[in-house]
Amino acid sequence: MQIHRGQLDTLRQVLELKYQRELAADFRRMHPESTTSLSDESLLSIIGTALARARSFGVASSTALLRYVSLAVLVSRDFDLTPEVRALFEAPGMNADYKVHLLSDIVIANLEQA
Repeated sequence: MQIHRGQLDTLRQVLELKYQRELAADFRRMHPESTTSLSDESLLSIIGTALARARSFGVASSTALLRYVSLAVLVSRDFDLTPEVRALFEAPGMNADYKVHLLSDIVIANLEQA
């Protein structure tokens, strides 16, 4: 049996969509107040865009990806387009996963103080 590249690409796409749908269901269950106003299509779009952006910055661990997506869903879908956040992710010398953890910890601390 031989698996072709096209088949692997299709499998990756199917698994990615499954992962995004699982995340959407989890956000709906755990954060209904933040997701009620979003259609399924909109929520999946936010999640898909956040995952793509996170990966473009080199974010790789499942925990960091989840934190990145959480910021997009729960704080702002375009949080990563602000100059400060872009500067953080474009700065050399620090692991991208660590940057996500650092950023999400700062956001949580700021929200708790508000």
